[in-house]
Amino acid sequence: DKLRTQGALLAVYWIMANHYELFVRGQAESNRLKESSWKSLQDWKTKHVNLKSPAMVGAMLVFVEIMNLGKIKPFRLAFAPEYDEPTEALRSILQKFPLVIPSFSNLDPEMRQMIMAALKADFNFGQFLQAENLPASLNAIKQMLGEEGSSGNILGFFLFKIFAAMCGILGGTSLEGSLFMNDKNYLNFKA
Repeated sequence: DKLRTQGALLAVYWIMANHYELFVRGQAESNRLKESSWKSLQDWKTKHVNLKSPAMVGAMLVFVEIMNLGKIKPFRLAFAPEYDEPTEALRSILQKFPLVIPSFSNLDPEMRQMIMAALKADFNFGQFLQAENLPASLNAIKQMLGEEGSSGNILGFFLFKIFAAMCGILGGTSLEGSLFMNDKNYLNFKA
């Protein structure tokens, strides 16, 4: 998970800094993310996810950085032993012991709330993309859509974190660009 997280963090950086060549450098020419898809991605992150301010970008980097902390069993057992599910454990830890994660506790309260609201979306996004979710499984998304986020779109924020995580899926193979997020996978995500 460490290299996947590093790959996801690098993807956020490349996307935010508009470094297309760095993002695609490890991808095969035959299925490389197209520049038109990159432009669409740039539009989405700015207009729909609202990643414009340094505070929002910082919150996204923290969200991506901490997304797998609940999977670390000794950490989970030390701070949230009542939870087996990693996301629930992380949410509990952030609520009860925010100082344990300084990058989170140092965010503005509004950005911490954005992350906490996005953590409520507890469902398998891969199943969602393949239309395998039951309607009841999408209740978390429905609830998230109803939440107020004064700095931006909570659903967009959540989806961008998922997108970044997907970009880092093959981080264990290489951190030379996002090997996974080629044009085919981007178009599947975008649909």
